[in-house]
Amino acid sequence: SVLPEGMANLAGESFAKVAEAVTLLENAEQATADVAAAAVDFRPIHKLVRALQRDAKTVSRGITALEKQLKVLDADSSKVANITAEIEQLKLEKADLLAQIPAGWDAAYKTFQDVNKVEKKAYSTYKRLSAQAYVPATEVLDVLNSGDAYRALQDAVMGSKALVANNTPEDAVDLLAKLARQFSGVVGANDVKSAISKARRAVKAKVPNKDKAQAELDRAIGLYNGQLEWRAKAEADVAPKLEAYVDSMRTTLGLRQQPKFTREQALFVASCVSDHRDVSLNF
Repeated sequence: SVLPEGMANLAGESFAKVAEAVTLLENAEQATADVAAAAVDFRPIHKLVRALQRDAKTVSRGITALEKQLKVLDADSSKVANITAEIEQLKLEKADLLAQIPAGWDAAYKTFQDVNKVEKKAYSTYKRLSAQAYVPATEVLDVLNSGDAYRALQDAVMGSKALVANNTPEDAVDLLAKLARQFSGVVGANDVKSAISKARRAVKAKVPNKDKAQAELDRAIGLYNGQLEWRAKAEADVAPKLEAYVDSMRTTLGLRQQPKFTREQALFVASCVSDHRDVSLNF
């Protein structure tokens, strides 16, 4: 590969994740189908139990209200006996309602929640893998697309040693800081920027060390020249194919990574969101 090892590995990781992400999407879609199938049997018992529990809560509120009344009554009040009897009757009603809950309710609820958890985990795993399939390739492509900005700094980096040799340490610090900032705006040039920053720190030290600064700038120039060589080859041989690869995934695995939807995508998502999904079974 014409790419440096680290960058080639990054692109390779992207390629390797594509097939895995597609399989995970299929698994997630199957999990959604499993939830729909499980809901058919679960919905009737869920509806029954929640209705019974809702009625029981209504009775409980009545009991609470009566108990509050008891607290403010004198012990010998004629109302105490009637209210106490009414409370006991409501407690029996509540117990009767809860007794109607099918014996298999807890197991049915757990089974349905487990199916839901499988679906949630499946989509979460797919989202993570789809990003891993798409993002590394875009990062490599961003480096290759920054070639013009990188080459525009050639004269500046080649003249960096003169900045140290021909200026006071104080002036050299500012000039090297400016050069480092320029490289910070170029994708993939962090190693060159780092060497320039180290040169800056050498002349900014309490005892400025121009020799150390020049050594770091020699290293920066060497790193720069090394990138010039592989960047030129990669821009010609790799960038067009990688651009096509990334483009092919922008509307699929890479869709979630886009800064915004196209109009067509937004309309499609809106139509999907407008479809009703019964979430009441989750509660």
